[in-house]
Amino acid sequence: MNQPTYKIQVNEENTYSFISVGRRGLILKVVRFDEIESDIFNLGFGDFDFERQTLSDSIVSDNGDIEKILATVVLILNDFLQNNPKFSVFIVGSTLSRTRLYQIAINRYYEDFKVYFEIFGFKNSDFEIFQKNVNYESFLVRKML
Repeated sequence: MNQPTYKIQVNEENTYSFISVGRRGLILKVVRFDEIESDIFNLGFGDFDFERQTLSDSIVSDNGDIEKILATVVLILNDFLQNNPKFSVFIVGSTLSRTRLYQIAINRYYEDFKVYFEIFGFKNSDFEIFQKNVNYESFLVRKML
């Protein structure tokens, strides 16, 4: 994926952050990996909510830099899996439209992704090897071995 990315910072264990720069100013973005099953981690992503001192996946910041943000999240995902090659990462949006956004990004950059990642899509109560232009409810990604 030959897209510009933001500089990332590794915070506490399994948590990354970066600053989105756009029409609404500077926005702190957070990516956190939480273990949900043995060796399977959920990718949590959103703006940092300073009032609650936590990640919020419901804020719509609309900062005008979605391509750079998505490229940065992929960079973080790659770093996490590079450091933990036996782990898988579960990805689902907090809303249907966010899941759709992830689907669009995977479709758009699939040729780049498949070199580094094995990607599975969930539909009809099961995971299958990801196919472009098929609608999925969620995704599972692991490092290509």
